[in-house]
Amino acid sequence: MTIHTLIWDFDGTLFDTYPFMVAAFKQALNQLGIDDIEIDDQEIYETMRQHALGTALQQFSAEFGLSRDQLNDRYRQIEPTLIGEASRLTGSHTY
Repeated sequence: MTIHTLIWDFDGTLFDTYPFMVAAFKQALNQLGIDDIEIDDQEIYETMRQHALGTALQQFSAEFGLSRDQLNDRYRQIEPTLIGEASRLTGSHTY
């Protein structure tokens, strides 16, 4: 079989990655001393989905008085360990 078209998944196109991205972001916040009770999963999700990861990093590091770079570093360490659990969205195919 010859592949004629290649589509790159930008988070949520072929695989439902957002729940795992939010979980990684939440774990990063926890590791930086933010308690679960202070974290709004839905707000993180909406910020990532409607804007971008960079926006979420900027917004939540400012909200919690954290270093954006430290939050980004923690997130980048955690995210690859979770993202592999993402499932393909209905109707998408991989070859």
